[in-house]
Amino acid sequence: MQPSYVTDIKPVLKSFVIWVFSDGRKGHESQTRGLLNALVKLNKSRFAVESYWVTKQTPNAHLTTYPHPDLILGAGHATHFPMLRAKILFGGVTVVLMKPSIPSIFFDMVFVPHHDSCENFGNVYATIGVLNTITRSHPNASEGTILLGGASRHFQWDTDRIAQQVKEVCDSKTDRVWNVCDSPRSPDELLSKIQDSPNIRKYPWRDTDEHFISFLLSTSSEIWVSCDSVSMLYEAVSTGVPVGVFELESRKRSNKILRGLKELATQGHIQFSHDGLTLKLRSELESQLSESTRCAELVTRYVIKNKLA
Repeated sequence: MQPSYVTDIKPVLKSFVIWVFSDGRKGHESQTRGLLNALVKLNKSRFAVESYWVTKQTPNAHLTTYPHPDLILGAGHATHFPMLRAKILFGGVTVVLMKPSIPSIFFDMVFVPHHDSCENFGNVYATIGVLNTITRSHPNASEGTILLGGASRHFQWDTDRIAQQVKEVCDSKTDRVWNVCDSPRSPDELLSKIQDSPNIRKYPWRDTDEHFISFLLSTSSEIWVSCDSVSMLYEAVSTGVPVGVFELESRKRSNKILRGLKELATQGHIQFSHDGLTLKLRSELESQLSESTRCAELVTRYVIKNKLA
């Protein structure tokens, strides 16, 4: 069981006010919502958590109507200076969920994916992948999901190789219905290259949305993801079910994404296709990657200590 970082600290907040700065990008919003949801869940029995979203369209004068923030949270380069300005004017702990475009020393806490390098002034915390809103799944033993990417600066895309790996997985487990989804980066012909089969259902990305993908992830008993699809892969790992990775050739000798995947494989969170198509079952502790919860505990502890200072 994960140790708690906050239960040994006496609460000093009547409420926990969070200002969330958004640049409007779905990927960044997923990260901030992932941490925000974890903060609410972690602290709901200790004090009320109030969140206020600040976008490009939010008038500066409107900020004066919000309660002063205990925490200023954001992801995306466009949020960095507005976050710092808010801290100067209204106070609060600043938490940024990415490698910032300005020196990290300007922020109180910086959460950076472990495959990125970032100058650390004692305020940088490595995360296994990016945070997200995916939680523990309720798997259906007869359902599996396959998520496919496409053109990438880290990997050499090979449609035929991916289609063959998909076929091998689906043929080896005919007792399971496989939901196969492509993505905006996928070549147009990708799904048509995957041989039709009674246990394969294909879903073009244009016919789905992020809620559909989240539903598939939450109900699948096994998930396979192409190695270029980093965000989808970490979301899959967060479900706690076995996750396999379809492999592609690296474009570079030094590939930070591939290094991160190899680390995940070593820790038992994923399995590469070359290691076999039968994924090993793991205990809940080993299989579920609760990074959002871990980060929420670290943030809560820091905010409370800041109040006590």
